[in-house]
Amino acid sequence: MPVLFGPAFAAGVAGGVVMTAMLVMVKLANVGLQMDMHRTWGAMFRMYGTSGWLLGLVMHLVLSGVVGVLYAVGFSILGVRDQLWLWGLIGGLIHWAVAGMFMGMLDVMHPEIPEREPDPGAFALKFGMPDAPAFLVDHLAYGVVFALVYGALSAGTAGLY
Repeated sequence: MPVLFGPAFAAGVAGGVVMTAMLVMVKLANVGLQMDMHRTWGAMFRMYGTSGWLLGLVMHLVLSGVVGVLYAVGFSILGVRDQLWLWGLIGGLIHWAVAGMFMGMLDVMHPEIPEREPDPGAFALKFGMPDAPAFLVDHLAYGVVFALVYGALSAGTAGLY
């Protein structure tokens, strides 16, 4: 499957929207979720006087689109043509691993983060339950949503299952 950048970016944004919706629902369930990726992303820009959460949301959705393009490149390199949902799960695991390691380096990469927001640590493990498993499930959901939306936008729905 050739890389179709527009559909890949749109599918990535769709995955980011689902991630956001899932985290909002878990927060509304009041089960003790501490993680707020939009607040954390936005904290990087608060020193410039911007609105943290809203800018963090925009940053997350744009980054979700860029990650979607990376997924599409990976699908193309691997010759993925069917069972996209399964490949999306695999991509979600890789995405989780990379993002989890990235989270562990936030305080080093951006020293303002620990002063403005709690440090989640790698894979949100410093937050414990329910954050660490939510972090994993969110990335798996992103992968599946990306794969299904990208498949639908780029080649119809044939071969998705």
